[in-house]
Amino acid sequence: MRKIRASELGRWAYCQRAWGYARMGKRSANQAEMDTGSAEHQRHAAGLKASSILGVLAGLSLAAAIILLVLQVTR
Repeated sequence: MRKIRASELGRWAYCQRAWGYARMGKRSANQAEMDTGSAEHQRHAAGLKASSILGVLAGLSLAAAIILLVLQVTR
């Protein structure tokens, strides 16, 4: 039995005809635009990943600053 991916379900929900053509191996007439969109999604995902890493670093920096402040005040 073939696995069904979430992207395939989305394609089917958006347009069953396009989904059927894709299953037959036919390429879309606007493949260049679709490739551009995929590249944009990949860039956006990379930005989100970098943003979450920076958020964690900011939280760690804040925690370190609070600890240093507490140590300074209690001396």
